[in-house]
Amino acid sequence: MKRLAQFGLILFVLSVGAGLFAQTPYFHWYQLNEGTGAVIANTATQSGVGTIAAQGVFTDGSGVATPTWTSPGGLGNTGVDLSTPTAFLDSGLDPDLHLNTIDFTVEMLINTNGTAQTGNILFAVCDASTIEAALYVTGMGTSQLALAGTGGGFVDSGGPNLNDGNWHHVALVYDRSAQTATGYVDGTQAFQATSQSWTFSAGTKVVYFNGRTLSSFGRWSALADEIKLDNTARSPSAFVMPSPGGGL
Repeated sequence: MKRLAQFGLILFVLSVGAGLFAQTPYFHWYQLNEGTGAVIANTATQSGVGTIAAQGVFTDGSGVATPTWTSPGGLGNTGVDLSTPTAFLDSGLDPDLHLNTIDFTVEMLINTNGTAQTGNILFAVCDASTIEAALYVTGMGTSQLALAGTGGGFVDSGGPNLNDGNWHHVALVYDRSAQTATGYVDGTQAFQATSQSWTFSAGTKVVYFNGRTLSSFGRWSALADEIKLDNTARSPSAFVMPSPGGGL
């Protein structure tokens, strides 16, 4: 009986451990608290998601590029001002290895800083010349959150005018089983694209605020902070970061 009890305890511990291991890991969370430099720490928990770069690196498409740091950020003491120099963030994440079979949510804080960001990208899956999916700001009507699909073509857009000089929480939620890609601004749905069956190609990367070329895929040239990607189709109530613009 003693051995059975011990065995039962071992099974319980293992099951609890497995449950913990199975909890949602973040692929990355760049809090942008460094205040200097071009290499950004990934403060995420990456258990069970395979090999992913431990850091993100700001680049101009050919080498390391140090962004302009600004204070305060959207959350905390610092963020980045990407109006100059040319700098965007390469996460090192290979979406064909990590995103092709799962749901995921991208969250971040942005501020256009009073400058129109028509066509400028917040999140992209791309290779050196082609976008396969992108979250960006469109100039159609007002500066709204928008989605681009394969080849960079327009898919859907909506929500409030983001060019108001304030910080906003924006998110993209991909639900693979429902085949929906839903955009949110400050916790309120901005658009929902249906029939979105996404399979990303080998050689693509997850990149923020541009693509992976010097010629740019509509480079973001304003303020940014707190970038997070995880393997869950989150509802607004489960978004991790608060919204400076309210609504969460």
